[in-house]
Amino acid sequence: MTEVLSEPLYPFPGRPEVDEDGIVIIGKPSGAAGISTQEFEDGSIWQVDHLQPERFVSIQVPKEGTESSPLLLTAFGSDATKAIAEHASNLSADHSELSQAARFADPSPDSFGRGSRSFSEQSLQAGRLILLSDLAYDSSLHPLAQITAGLQLLAEIPFSPVVQLFSPITQRILQRTELLAATVDTDDLELLEVPYLLFLAKESAVVARLSPTTDSPLEALSRQSSEQLGGVRQHQHLQTKHIQVLANESEHQIPGLEESKSASASQGQPHLGPTEEFIELVWSHPSVLTVKTTRHDNERWVRVLRREGLVLLAMAPLQLDGLLDSAEVILPMGLTEEDIHVQIVFTNLLPTSNPGSLERWNKAVHAGRTAARATRLGDEKSAQGHWEQCADLWKGLDKFRGLEASEMAWDRFDFGSPAALYSMKHPLIVDQVAGQLPTELQ
Repeated sequence: MTEVLSEPLYPFPGRPEVDEDGIVIIGKPSGAAGISTQEFEDGSIWQVDHLQPERFVSIQVPKEGTESSPLLLTAFGSDATKAIAEHASNLSADHSELSQAARFADPSPDSFGRGSRSFSEQSLQAGRLILLSDLAYDSSLHPLAQITAGLQLLAEIPFSPVVQLFSPITQRILQRTELLAATVDTDDLELLEVPYLLFLAKESAVVARLSPTTDSPLEALSRQSSEQLGGVRQHQHLQTKHIQVLANESEHQIPGLEESKSASASQGQPHLGPTEEFIELVWSHPSVLTVKTTRHDNERWVRVLRREGLVLLAMAPLQLDGLLDSAEVILPMGLTEEDIHVQIVFTNLLPTSNPGSLERWNKAVHAGRTAARATRLGDEKSAQGHWEQCADLWKGLDKFRGLEASEMAWDRFDFGSPAALYSMKHPLIVDQVAGQLPTELQ
C-alpha cells in the first residue's frame, strides 16, 4: 500500500480528462525546453516541465484501480484521488477525448505562471528524479553523461519523498546504465576532470554490487575511472562547489534492487508491415529496439505504437545501414512484439503542420534543453546564447514557447528564486559531465 505524503506534491488539479488510455490530469503547459517523462510499471505516466521540474505538465493513470493509484495518491493526496476517481467513473472515453495535440495546445502567456507559482521542495525533489531519468535515456547526450545521470538517480531515490513510487523501476534504470557502461571508450574518460572521475569510480562500484550479474560492466567502468585518476588516493574525498559526493557505500540501500531479476536481450523475427515491405525487429536491450527495413530513396520515419489503443510510443528517422535502412528507438520496459505496432511512414505524411516542422520542433526542444542545462549551472552567458537560438527555432512553431525562450534569454529567469537556489545547492552532476563531453546530436 502506498504511503500518502503528509502534504501532496501538487494542489487539487480539478476535473480529469478520460480517453481510451486512461485518466489524464492536465497541469501547466510545457515550456520551451519541452517535457521530461517517467513511465511506471503499472502504465502510469508522469510528465514535468524540463526546465522547471517542480511543475507537472500531465499525469496519466489506468482506469482500473484509480482510487489506489500510487501516482495519484503521491501527487494529489487521498481526498483529491477519491474525487478524481468519482468524477472519472461518470465519464466515458466518447464523452471526453484527449489527443496528443490537445496536450500541446497553444497556452496563454499567463498559463506558464512563473511569477505566481509557489515553490514546493518536495515537488522539486520528485521532479528531479524524473529529470534525471529523462537524462539517463537522452540519446543526444554522450553515453558517459547518460551513465552519470543514471548513477545519480539511483543514489538519490532512497532519500526522496517519493522513494516508494520509484523503487519498482530501479532495476530498469540499473540495466540501462549497465548497457551504456559496456560501450564506454577509455579515451573519453580523459576528458573528465578529477571530481567527476571520482564520482564514476565510486558510484559505479557501489551500484555494481547491486547488479544481478556476476561481472557488471559498471565494475569495469569503476576500474577504468580509478586508473585514469592515476591512483591518486588523496583525491578520494575531494569536495568542490560543483559536486557533492553522494552517500557512503554503507548507506547505499537502493530499494527494488535487493531482489533483482536478470533480463536477457531477445531478437525479434522478421515480418511484413502494413505496406508488405521487409521489416526486422532487433532488441539490443529490453527497452532498445532497432527497426530494419528495405532501403528507399525518400526520407522515412519509424513510428512505434502500442497495439492496444494505437498510442504513439516512439518515432525516429530511418538512416542508411549497409544494404538496409534502420532506426533505433527507446521504448518502455516490458513490451514485446505482440504489444507494439510498427509503421514505416514517409516524412511528408507525418502529422505536422508544415514540411520540416517536426525536425524544427525537435531542434527547438533540443536547444531548449541545452539552454536549461546552462541555466541550472548558473552560466548566464551560455544560457542567453542558447535561449536566443531556442527562441529563433520556435518562431513559426509556437509563439508562446518562443516568447518564453526570448524572456529567458533576457535574464527573465529568477536565479534568486527558492527553486533556482535549491537547484544550485543540489547540482545535477550530469550537467557538469555533459559540458565536458561531445554530444551525440549536434
